[in-house]
Formats: sequence, C-alpha cells, structure tokens
Amino acid sequence: MSQYTRYLCDLNAQQHSLAAMQKYLLRRASEKLWVDAPTDPGVRMIVVIPSYKEDEWQLTLDSLFAQKENDFQTEVIFLINYPKAQRDTCESISHQQKKEVELWMSEHQTRNLRFHCCPVFEMDTKHAGVGLARKTGMDEAVRRFVSTSNPDGVIVCLDADSTVHEHYLNQIHHYFNTHPSIDCLSIGFKHRIPEDKLLASAIDQYEGHLHYYIDAQKAVGYPFAFQTLGSCMAVRAAAYCAQGGMNQRQAGEDFYFMHKYSILGTLGEITTPLVYPAARLSDRVPFGTGKAMKDYVAFGRRFSYSFEAIRIWGKVIELIPLLREDTSDPQVLIASIQSAAAAFFISAGIVDQLTHCRQHSATDAAFHKRMMRWFDPFMLMKYLHYMREYGFPDEELPIGKNRLLTFTTSDHKNQNER
Repeated sequence: MSQYTRYLCDLNAQQHSLAAMQKYLLRRASEKLWVDAPTDPGVRMIVVIPSYKEDEWQLTLDSLFAQKENDFQTEVIFLINYPKAQRDTCESISHQQKKEVELWMSEHQTRNLRFHCCPVFEMDTKHAGVGLARKTGMDEAVRRFVSTSNPDGVIVCLDADSTVHEHYLNQIHHYFNTHPSIDCLSIGFKHRIPEDKLLASAIDQYEGHLHYYIDAQKAVGYPFAFQTLGSCMAVRAAAYCAQGGMNQRQAGEDFYFMHKYSILGTLGEITTPLVYPAARLSDRVPFGTGKAMKDYVAFGRRFSYSFEAIRIWGKVIELIPLLREDTSDPQVLIASIQSAAAAFFISAGIVDQLTHCRQHSATDAAFHKRMMRWFDPFMLMKYLHYMREYGFPDEELPIGKNRLLTFTTSDHKNQNER
C-alpha cells in the first residue's frame, strides 16, 4: 500500500468515525452544551471530573496542575452536581463551590492544561447518580473532540476525591499512542491511607480484596480479569460513542461500561498505581469503597469470594473445546468437575447458548469466541453468588489469598516439571 493510499484510508476512517460520533450526539447525548470556551485544535485528552458534595476537590486539581512532561494539550471538565431531591441542602453549597473552583481555575491555566467548570448540574432525581454525572461530562468531551475533528481524542475519568501521580497524564497519553488496538484503559490505583488505624486497616483489607479477586481470575486463565474503577479509566472518544456512551446507573456504572471493551478484547491496563482515591466511610451506594470500609469497621473482618469457586469457573471454561460437538452433554461434562456448577450453568441457559454457537460458528476459534462472550464478567458474578449458597461461601480474605498463592505456586511448579 502506497503512502498516499494509506493516507486516503486513514482519512476515510476518520470521517466515518466522526460521522458516528455526530450520530451519537444527536441520538444519545444531552443536548446541553456545558462548556462555552472553544476547543483548541491541539487538544488530545480531556479529563472529566464529576463532583457531588466533595470538599477535597482542590487536592485533585492541584495534582493535575502539578503534572510533569505533559507536552500535549489537555482539558479538564469539572462538573458539580446534586440530585433535585436534595436541592434544599445542596444548591447553595454547590454554587458556592463553583465560585471557589472558578477562582482556583482562573489562577491555574497553562498553555497545555486548560480547566473548565461547568454550570451546576441539578439532576433529575430518578436518574441522579454517578453514572449520569460521568455521562454528562463525557458527552461534553465528545462534543469538543467532534468540534476539532479528533475521533482519537482520549476521555479520562477521575473523581473529585482522588489525587494522581505526577506522570498520570503522560502515562495515559503514552499508553494509547503505543497501543493503537486498545480503546479503553484500566488505570492502576492505590488508596490514600487514613491516619485512623481502624480506617487504615479497613482500606487495606478492601484493596486487598479488589486485587485478590482479579488476580484469582487471572490465575485460572480468565481473559476478562480487569479492575473497573470509575475514577481509574480512560477511553477513546470514537470507541465511547460506538458502545453507546456511559450508562446512567447510580452505582456500578464503571463495571458495566468497561467490560464492554474487555469482552471485545480492546480493554488494556496500566497496573502501576497512578490514581490515589480517598479512603472514607460512605453509604452513597450499596457497594464500593465507602460501603466496604463501613462494613469492616462494623464487623472487623473482610470476606471475599471463594477461591475454589473461581478455580471451578476456570475449569469449566477449559471445557469449551469439548462442548463444540453436538454429542457433548454440558451437564455431564460440568458435573464431572462440580455438580452445583453444572446446575448453575444449566439454569443460566448454557444449552441454548451452545446450540446457537454451534449453528453460527464456522470454525473452532469462532465457536470459542462466541462462547467466551457468554462467560462474561456479569455471568461470573451471578455464578459466584449462586455458588455462595451451594457449598462455596465467601471466605475471609487471608484464606482466599493463601489458597490463591498455593494454586499459583503449584501451577508454576507443574509447568517447570513439564
């Protein structure tokens, strides 16, 4: 392919992506323009920060302002929000915060880093939550990238209670530049440790659970094992639109959003901690950091998923090649590993899924790919909750971690002996 032909192909792809982004904005995004200032044509990255009753926002903005080696143009969109049902308690505080944020921003603009504070967003109570707040800011970032004809612009999600590494922006920018096939990125994190010893222990245990859960999945060969924290992710603008944008879930929006890309094979990860979220008690959502810390303070122990249940999940996935044949009975095969697991997968509809995949897969590889999409992270969560009730209850975190260590050590030993 000649250089000119390659140029025409790239130009055509860019125009197609921009058309799809414009279609998304017309059909699925908010109509409101949140940032009046024009977008500089050189902007390569836009950081979106929703803020709901946050009083440490300046720490977040200060850490962004202190970035080193970010020799590319970046914008920051700060979106203060609250539910309409809390107008009496939040309206005046939010508008006062906006004045303070704007004053800070007026003193911290640079050539490569521009800060924008949106009008205060009073959310409809029915949909109010972090999902809608993220979506509103991310949709605004899409508009700004469309205005500069940049479908490869990167939208970064951060929270107003998190600080970042001094090379945070540079590392994200470098990753996307060197991984053209990756559309979405999971970014490493390390919670800031509170001075209170009990709270420090609580966040240590919760963070240990997060890493154990993903490490256990990786150990059994599960390809969709990624951390999914909303304050630790980034996505290409065109890919964001292609997947329908951010959902409006009031909790778990990050898990559902990021795993769209893991299933497609376009979710990457930076494991080095670049984001430092706050560690605090909270009851805003039914799960997550705040809820986990509150539970630990109340009960003094941290439980996590049974490693044996995760190991069985991995063994079931290994059966996929055998399930390609019409004569293979999934219940019998899975029951040879574990009977409760067989009951779960039959009730979840694996027979119908096998029929569909057998009929629509011309090759073994295509069959495997279709089946793995069925074994997605949502199915894994359902499976673990089922197994919890049928002989594989949650176990204290040190027990799970020890079993994982034993498994990985013995597996490594077996590989060396082969």
